[in-house]
Amino acid sequence: MERGDPNLLDTYKVEIESLKQLLEAQEQAVFEQAALLEEKMNELKNRMQDLEGSRRAMKNIAEDLTESKEILEYQKKILEDVNKELDDFTYIVSHDLKEPLRSIDAYSKFIIDDYKDKLSEEGRHYLERVRANTERMKKLIEDLLEISRLKKRGSTIEEVETEELITEVKMRLEYAIKQKGVEIIIKDKLPKIFCDRVRLTEVFLNLISNAIKFNDKQKPVIEIGYDDQGDLHKFYIKDNGIGIKEEYFEKIFEIFQRLGKREDVEGTGAGLTIVKKIIQIHKGNIWVESKPGEGSVFYFTIPKDRSMILGKKLIGEILLERKLVTEDDIKKALEEQQRMGRINKGEQDGRGT
Repeated sequence: MERGDPNLLDTYKVEIESLKQLLEAQEQAVFEQAALLEEKMNELKNRMQDLEGSRRAMKNIAEDLTESKEILEYQKKILEDVNKELDDFTYIVSHDLKEPLRSIDAYSKFIIDDYKDKLSEEGRHYLERVRANTERMKKLIEDLLEISRLKKRGSTIEEVETEELITEVKMRLEYAIKQKGVEIIIKDKLPKIFCDRVRLTEVFLNLISNAIKFNDKQKPVIEIGYDDQGDLHKFYIKDNGIGIKEEYFEKIFEIFQRLGKREDVEGTGAGLTIVKKIIQIHKGNIWVESKPGEGSVFYFTIPKDRSMILGKKLIGEILLERKLVTEDDIKKALEEQQRMGRINKGEQDGRGT
């Protein structure tokens, strides 16, 4: 084929055109890949920014939670200190009031006995009211003292047969049970439990006593039952008495709250407050379900695990229980700790001047 052959030139032109189209197609593909890569990079960048924002938000939340926890712990400490001061105040005031009341009661009795011929019927009535109110005040003080002692006095947690507690309560309430013809039914097999025997006896005594006291039926019936709740023991005391309105379900556990008139029902109104505190000391809960005229059911729970009831103990409490130290030893150690704290603070203040 000669140098000027037109067929050869046409062939070259076709090949060059094909190569040109291929290059353009490859270039277009590269551009498209580059655009897609840029899009992916932007998406990744946006995700990174979102993640950074989430990380900062989580950090802020964590800081807020830490701060909130510190505030709550501080407020809890203040509340515990206030409650302790209140308990101490209640104990001291209640204790100091007992002696004057004894004097009032004694002098009132002396006047009634020694001057009964010189007193009018109205005068004797007034003095009898003084004595009756003095007696009621003494009971109120005893209940206040009992409430303040609940936290001061340590608990002896031991394994106890619940039926033994019920038997003791029935013996203590024997007169009231016979007088009102009360039928007491133990519905279920009652378990062995870990508890403070004395205190839990008081719980059953108070609840059963109330079930007798607030019963207007010809045939009073009290049912004592049990339900296994896994980690918890759940007990109930059910009666067919006068019942309680729902609006009073919480109120009855407050101190000195009474649903009836003072002259209609004996007692101070502190019984259920004491019961609730005992259950709380056992790390349990108590509540009531009731309908007026149909009776009431009081439920309470306590943990099965002894360690759950005892909770975490301070080192000093453990040493006291094991009789390795005395209360005086701990008191001296605390005084020394406070003294050293004051000295250290003074040294720090000195370095800062």
